Amino acid sequence: MTHVKRAFWGGLLLLSLLWTLAETSVFRANGLMALRDPMIQYTGILAIGCMSGAMILALRPRWPERWLGGLDKMYRLHKWLGIGALCLSVLHWGWSQGPKWAVGLGLIQRPVRGARVEPDDPIQAFFLSLRGPAEGMGEWAFYISVVLIALALIRFFPYRLFFKTHRILAFTYLVLAFHTVVLMKLSYWATPMGWVTGALLLAGIWAAIIVLLRRVGASRKVSGRIVALEYYPGVRSLETDTADARNANIGLHLLIDARDGRLTGQRIRDAVPNWREASIWFCGPAGFGEAIRKDFAAQGFPVAKHFHHELFDMR
Repeated sequence: MTHVKRAFWGGLLLLSLLWTLAETSVFRANGLMALRDPMIQYTGILAIGCMSGAMILALRPRWPERWLGGLDKMYRLHKWLGIGALCLSVLHWGWSQGPKWAVGLGLIQRPVRGARVEPDDPIQAFFLSLRGPAEGMGEWAFYISVVLIALALIRFFPYRLFFKTHRILAFTYLVLAFHTVVLMKLSYWATPMGWVTGALLLAGIWAAIIVLLRRVGASRKVSGRIVALEYYPGVRSLETDTADARNANIGLHLLIDARDGRLTGQRIRDAVPNWREASIWFCGPAGFGEAIRKDFAAQGFPVAKHFHHELFDMR
């Protein structure tokens, strides 16, 4: 989990520092309306950075898996990035709409703006012509993303529906990437923050296309042969016998609680005499894993280093 925290907070800190170097005017801002435009840019960049990171991790790349400590840790980072994107997008929307509401309520005065000057630069003029569609499409993509991310975080939302709706986020990401490219200040693109954001956008767009084409992990498929199936009606589970434990040099102990009793820490220690020199890798319900971890910790086992509990959680 330490590496997950470092990756999450380190990424946000890096983008924040790069933005601060690119937008020094924020330190001279006076009043809420003067802060509005810089904060819209700042929260938007952090939000699209989180979304891009989440999209990249959705491809299940191998290169960060070892450093993070496993696929489950990588998906935990994916979840945190999704939550971060949700919170930052709400802040981004709030900075966009909040000052307007404050002006409408008479809480602050509308700033005096000069006459609008049409840009001479054709590139700037082109991006300016796209502002309307980018703002409108981005707002609707924001609403859809908020709903989809919220559903993804609701544990009791059925997995079969989560699997289908979650893919829509790849499409909304493409819309929000367009929103970002058009509305991010042109001066940012010539700074390190612009280069990093651009790289994240390119990687995120590529990942979104792969997700929409349903090609995630297509090059890493492994064929197998099912040799036996056995259904256990008591626990409503199906056992599939395929990759034999003896061929992998694994000692497999099959316990059925109605017949053999429940698995406990003491039972593991009895079965593995050299348990103090071993590592424990637990996959299963979170409460069960925590009970096993506390049991071994009470016996002086170094759980911080040698007890590994995967973070996947069942819906």
